[in-house]
Amino acid sequence: MAKSASICLPVVLALTCGASACVLRNSRHLSPTPATPSQAPTTTPNATPSPPAAPSTVTTTPGKLTPDNDVIEYAKLCKRELGIEHLPTLPHWNCLDGKEVPTTIQGLPLDADNYRLLTQHKIACDTPSWLGAEPCSNYGFVTHRTLAPNVEAYLICRDQKFTNHRDKAARLAEFKASPGADSFNSLYAFDSLGMIWTNSKTGKTCFFDFVGTVYGGYIPSPDDDHIPDFHELPDPKPPTELSTGTIVSQVWKRNARGTWRSPEHLADNDACILCHDTGALKGTPWVETVMTIPANPVKVPMILVGKSIAKWKDKYPVKAISTTPVTVNGKTEPQICTTCHRIGNLATCNADLGYSIGAAIPPNVPSTTSKDFFHRVWMPPAPESWKGKSDSELGKLWNDAYGPHVKRLMCCCKNPNAINCTSQDILAFPLPDPVPGKGPEVCS
Repeated sequence: MAKSASICLPVVLALTCGASACVLRNSRHLSPTPATPSQAPTTTPNATPSPPAAPSTVTTTPGKLTPDNDVIEYAKLCKRELGIEHLPTLPHWNCLDGKEVPTTIQGLPLDADNYRLLTQHKIACDTPSWLGAEPCSNYGFVTHRTLAPNVEAYLICRDQKFTNHRDKAARLAEFKASPGADSFNSLYAFDSLGMIWTNSKTGKTCFFDFVGTVYGGYIPSPDDDHIPDFHELPDPKPPTELSTGTIVSQVWKRNARGTWRSPEHLADNDACILCHDTGALKGTPWVETVMTIPANPVKVPMILVGKSIAKWKDKYPVKAISTTPVTVNGKTEPQICTTCHRIGNLATCNADLGYSIGAAIPPNVPSTTSKDFFHRVWMPPAPESWKGKSDSELGKLWNDAYGPHVKRLMCCCKNPNAINCTSQDILAFPLPDPVPGKGPEVCS
């Protein structure tokens, strides 16, 4: 749920969301694993890479390449559908060029001591992620590019588990001081990639992802069939044991097919839409520490591009949940939580709504997550006039202003067909009107 200047409830740029509760695998060791559809190997973090018997630089589906079985053909379809087919092959990405999402504890940066307690779940971070098995894991980067008017692209590179407490600057300094496989892995290895292309005017949206350990220094755009040479890699380049001529160099000698999952694999094995149930983009306190994620336009549907991805429409029916006007302190008001964005019936209703109002916390996060009211309660945002008040005063003000809205909305999340509730199919074109609930349940 995206924060905006007006009163809103939450919209995770959670781009790599698996079907089983959005939990990612935990290998972070760079090795030449093809992107489709094999599984990343499980290794000890920071161990020196050992060459496999038969490396594979590019994996494709045998036979004719189509937008269903080939990511490059799918990306070409996406460019046509999003209105950017006139653009040449999109440039590659470097995870480290993005904005690093900081992990802090009571406002303090990570160090060896507090990181040890964090990994033992004895303390919590200030803004945990809403995705993955370790929401307080550090070392994630977000990059945004505008591809054309109304067409945006976002890349997230994430570490979904604990590795070490260092940030980018410290890892870079470590690698420069002692270049080798361990320090290179620490700097450049990520365990998931997620990318979204979306046209905010039409709602047409494409999802791309990879779950498994990946070199983050050179990420081909999904439409790029070029396999890079060593000289094209960013500085600092891989050390000798990972460079040209070695088997392990295959970790970076990959084009889009060797980097991104095929649309069929994505559609059948991942479930991005479970989290992205409000539209293409979704922000949380975690990502919004470095980048404001715009709310999806409430008058625009989300159109899933490609037959494979469109399977989600039937497998995971997405509805925007809202309510009839609410009476607060004797005044009737429109549902304040859906004035700037939608509330989706899947992850947003089932988990994110609770996280946003301080009623729940992500798994593996102690209850001491939030140091003050404004960390515990993200949405609806407090007016400027509330700043400087005590936590108890803020709690009363918030409950008086927003409590009736949130109470009814949470009831409608559980009972979307109840009286005083509405639901809307956001994957349909043209976008239909919200459908009022007919009961017999009543959400008061």
